[in-house]
Amino acid sequence: DDGCFIIDGSEDWGLFCKYVEDTDNGVNAKLTADITEAVTEMAGTSGKPYTGTFDGGGHTLTVNYETRSEDCTAPFRYTKGATIENLTVEGLITTSKKFAGGVIAYNADGSSVQTVLRCCVSNVTIVSEVRGDGTHGGLVGVNNNDDMVIEHCAFTGALIKRVDVMTDCCGGLVGWSNGTAVVRNCLLSATFAVSSTGSNTFVRNNATVSNCYYVNALGDVPEGATQIESETLSSGEALRLLGSAWAQKIGTHGDKCPTPYLESRKATANYVYNDGTGWVCENYLLGDKETVEIGLDFTAKSLTYGRTFTLDDGY
Repeated sequence: DDGCFIIDGSEDWGLFCKYVEDTDNGVNAKLTADITEAVTEMAGTSGKPYTGTFDGGGHTLTVNYETRSEDCTAPFRYTKGATIENLTVEGLITTSKKFAGGVIAYNADGSSVQTVLRCCVSNVTIVSEVRGDGTHGGLVGVNNNDDMVIEHCAFTGALIKRVDVMTDCCGGLVGWSNGTAVVRNCLLSATFAVSSTGSNTFVRNNATVSNCYYVNALGDVPEGATQIESETLSSGEALRLLGSAWAQKIGTHGDKCPTPYLESRKATANYVYNDGTGWVCENYLLGDKETVEIGLDFTAKSLTYGRTFTLDDGY
């Protein structure tokens, strides 16, 4: 499709990873469907890091990397000057080695090339079997590039350790950054059960953090990051803080936390997004006797009130 590698299933993901390694590590790719059958392949090698643009299309990639005994585990094992956007990653990483990441394991150095991670969510559980320095990150294991931008992204999964080991030196979003990482408008609502020793809530070592929010701290907290209560995640208050690139279904059966805006969800009942003029909702559905705490002002273009009638109501 115009030189773009189309991925609509787990088999296609495996073919994409092989194509990156064997043929063209700069190929652009697009995910056109959720992949619920867990994949085990990774894109990019140390000799041929992925350098293209990967558009997740708002879809979810499910991974299962169990009992890894090599450094660098992530869907994108090595990148260099790549753009990865509009992707949610779910699943499991279990590793006895360093540098695991929910999206990228190792972002390699490259002169005058920028690596961008935009509108991505890692809902991955990373289980570390490393004793001591793990250098794992919720989104990225290691950034070795002087120009990396992470914007409108979230880590909502877990970074934990095996019961009988103690892993330290990890990052909530990035395990270690040799180059400069710019992190803006990001959310961290993950669970941590690794040591805070030598760790940083967002990025270890070298980063500029702005308008970022977290629920649970992991070691040091950088300037530009603000702690919020877990209750603000579902109410819309965190959505208001994060800004117009984010959206959320708010209500009794709403989303647990904001996620990057998806055009495909725009017509979903109770989906609140920013249309450039303010926060709006196409249709807000309010249930019978429902009380909802809402943490931002928005305009509902239509309002539907659902009520259950019984004979006791006189009908």
